[in-house]
Amino acid sequence: MMDGNDLTSETSRKGVISQAWTRLSQIYQGTLDRWTPYARGRWIGTIILLAVFMLRIFAKQHMIKYRYLPFTHSKPKYKTVDPSANVN
Repeated sequence: MMDGNDLTSETSRKGVISQAWTRLSQIYQGTLDRWTPYARGRWIGTIILLAVFMLRIFAKQHMIKYRYLPFTHSKPKYKTVDPSANVN
């Protein structure tokens, strides 16, 4: 039922996955090592990305308010009821 070739192919697949993971780890570590000396640039980039993200959130919330404005045209306004007023 089970050949010895199946076991070796399973082992070689694990070896290929292990090699690929090791290679990705090396690439990631190399990238970190290249970027480590540029602390000021990384902080400036972080601040810029944060500002862009905050502007995006502000713009989206601002636009949501006006998105439904055309649908409110000619709709009755709800009147607030004053609970302290006597209705007799």
